[in-house]
Amino acid sequence: MQDRAQAKKKVLRNVQANQNNAALSLVVESKVQQNMIGQISLFNIHQDSARAEIGYVLSRSHWQKGLMTEAISAFISFCFSDLNLRRLEADIDPANAASAALLKNMGFSLEGFLKQRWLIDGVITDSEVYGLLKSTWLDKHPL
Repeated sequence: MQDRAQAKKKVLRNVQANQNNAALSLVVESKVQQNMIGQISLFNIHQDSARAEIGYVLSRSHWQKGLMTEAISAFISFCFSDLNLRRLEADIDPANAASAALLKNMGFSLEGFLKQRWLIDGVITDSEVYGLLKSTWLDKHPL
């Protein structure tokens, strides 16, 4: 985001989506500074199929500190236990090695490579799709 106005619009969209049960966006907060350092989202929720897509973002100054690992782990447990989802999916840029490593560390498997899927800031990019089943998660993280 480039300015406060963009951030405010995004927050308002997230609140509206949360209220409509179309998505769930949660803040990742620094325990030390008690300020927002990131976000985890659940979207493309398909209740009948018990699946949804997750996304996440973390302020660059907090990368490589294990913070997103801690947050995502708790979020995944919440999705499988409280929301009773059966499957989670994530769509990432193949160039984002840190995100791929995080997903693999959480037990996600690479399930697909989609060529020229997105147009971002005038650049056509590919996409990797990862999936995680509740049964796979529970094998390593009993609820």
